[in-house]
Amino acid sequence: MGQKCCCCPDPQARDEPVIEFNCTVTDEIAIQARGSEESVSKKKDASPTAPFDPKTTCRTCLQPLDSETPWVSLDYWDAKKVKQQVNVHNNCFVCKHDQVPIDGPYLLEEGCIYCGEHHAELFGPRCAGCTQKIVNEVTVKAQGETWHDKCFCCVQCREPLRGKAGSGDGFKFQFHNGEVYCIPCNEEHNCNKCAQCGFPIAVGAGSLQAEGKVWHMECFTCFECGKPLVESSTRYGKMPGHEHRFLCAEHLAQSAELPSAVLEMQARSNRRNSQQTESQGPPTGEQYGSCLSIGITFAIGMQARKIQTTPSEKDIHPCSFKNRDQWGLKTEEHEAIGVEFEAYAQSVFQDLRNNAFGVSEEDYSLSLSQPLSGGDTGEGKSGSLFYFSWDKRLIIKTIKEVETSFFLKCLSDYHAHIIDASIPRQSNGNTASLLCRFLGFYSLKAAGEKVIRVIVMENILPAGCKLPEVYDLKGVLGAQRFVTEDQRQAGATLLLDRNILERRFSIEDKVCSKVLSMIKRDVRFLSLRERVDYSLLLGIQPIADATAELLPADQQWPSPESHGVSSKGDGKDEVIFMGIIDYLQPYTTKKMLEVMYKKNLLRSKSMMGHHNSIKIGEESIQISTQQAVTIAPPLDYATRFIEFMECSLST
Repeated sequence: MGQKCCCCPDPQARDEPVIEFNCTVTDEIAIQARGSEESVSKKKDASPTAPFDPKTTCRTCLQPLDSETPWVSLDYWDAKKVKQQVNVHNNCFVCKHDQVPIDGPYLLEEGCIYCGEHHAELFGPRCAGCTQKIVNEVTVKAQGETWHDKCFCCVQCREPLRGKAGSGDGFKFQFHNGEVYCIPCNEEHNCNKCAQCGFPIAVGAGSLQAEGKVWHMECFTCFECGKPLVESSTRYGKMPGHEHRFLCAEHLAQSAELPSAVLEMQARSNRRNSQQTESQGPPTGEQYGSCLSIGITFAIGMQARKIQTTPSEKDIHPCSFKNRDQWGLKTEEHEAIGVEFEAYAQSVFQDLRNNAFGVSEEDYSLSLSQPLSGGDTGEGKSGSLFYFSWDKRLIIKTIKEVETSFFLKCLSDYHAHIIDASIPRQSNGNTASLLCRFLGFYSLKAAGEKVIRVIVMENILPAGCKLPEVYDLKGVLGAQRFVTEDQRQAGATLLLDRNILERRFSIEDKVCSKVLSMIKRDVRFLSLRERVDYSLLLGIQPIADATAELLPADQQWPSPESHGVSSKGDGKDEVIFMGIIDYLQPYTTKKMLEVMYKKNLLRSKSMMGHHNSIKIGEESIQISTQQAVTIAPPLDYATRFIEFMECSLST
């Protein structure tokens, strides 16, 4: 049985030839008989056609070139990277894909002409981020892939990774598990943290593993001499009585030579000191205040001995952001107490004080040289220490352990944001950022007590002035964000979001626009670092009570040093001061669960008929769940915060 015919079901005999049809570019149909030497050729045009010669023939119409019809020569490189040439009549300069004349960019592919759009569509690369074709757009090439400029961003913070045009910044990114990260996000989410300083160990930075932990090379040092243990020798040991302190071989041998009687005497002394501390009880807020005043003043003096001249931006080394200076201090009181005191990143905070905030070392030391007021006397929140300097210019308060991550992870970014050359400046040259100004970060530990971490910050409101109206604004309209008249008569002085809804301000348009622009810039900085629960502290002072004359409108700024911003609130002449506070809280898993729980609780109440609404004048406004719950994801929190400030401050 032979093969079946392709056109009918009849079988073919073995000796019957099989016909195959092959179409060529000249539309010639060659009929070749398998098993036969016969071949038949059929053409549309009976006249013979010369073979295609790219030097003498138009590539589009395949007609010969002559002097009467204008034509152009085009060069291209083939797949083997060999330079080739094609000629095209001017009237035949059309896209191969749709035969439309080309009036713009064009490209050649395998000798054929394509317009830029169709060439990109047919042969162009796909974006590794969105997988869409890249057509006439700015691209970035990294790791062998091509990206849209807007798609090449950090997977965590969504910040673009390409350097800003004209800034000279390069591409700073890192790939991890197929995703691209900016350097800060990569260090925060993917890098190991040093067991000593708590800072991320950057890719390519020197590190080592010891005692089941990872350390910076420069952090794994002898406690006595500070010599890096990795450089001296592999022999080291733990300091007797201390789990997290290590000694080099030399000092370890010295400690081993101490007779057992001496070690026992030291142990008895330590126990006796501990018992005395227990009998005295924990230090009071006043005693802690004395320790802070002594410790900070001492730290300022030690830093002055290190740096004889005021540091400039170029002197801030990356290691400065994780530097810690430690001392043992003792108060000179009747019941003296000893504490271990630490000052964090002194050179960084000194640079901020001197070059961005306009606070000299002499003024800083003078404000803290006298006893601090506050502590546990009721000037702060319950459970925390809260002090004022004697001149009320500085505030010293304790922070939670979770809030210290801002200084461990974001201090470098905070420093860069504040001293950024593009950030606006006040008329006196100080930064116009409305972020609360941090002047120092310290910790102290008394025997038998937990470590207390404190920050020193500048007072956002005028020192020594009692303002009749002070608002803490988060952009939240829940039931708890309102102070009733009864509460105010009972002594409540801090007003909240709902209280400001009926308040009206009349700030000059240009000044208001600059203030809102700075709020947006500062809030964007916080949002990218996943900070939430911050507030805008806004103080209002009657102009008759102002202690300083207002500056011209184009120089006004809502800070005490610039004497505030003028406004006609409810028909009265007023001065406004403001700043963003309490922005150390990160968006943790606990906060995320809190958001989910409160939203579900509000939804269930709404389903039961309990609607959340507020009344402004005679108008009742319904409040959404998003507006009622305080905590929200960083981006949502920032958006709500900005919208509320725009609505509250704009005329």
